[in-house]
Amino acid sequence: MKKIASMKNTKICAFYINWYDTCNSNLRPVNTVAGLWEYEHNAMCKCLLRNANMYAWASCPKFKRKF
Repeated sequence: MKKIASMKNTKICAFYINWYDTCNSNLRPVNTVAGLWEYEHNAMCKCLLRNANMYAWASCPKFKRKF
């Protein structure tokens, strides 16, 4: 299921630098001026910080944006 979120205000794993989605295949820009991106809500990728598979909607206290 795809969802839209603001990259500026949302701290989820899909936008996290250590969420290992090398091609960013689970992200698609919707409105880059407003910072809106579409992401695959239930996608799982490896978190390089926790060394475990994490859902795209999960969050982390050590959040750093990908871009």
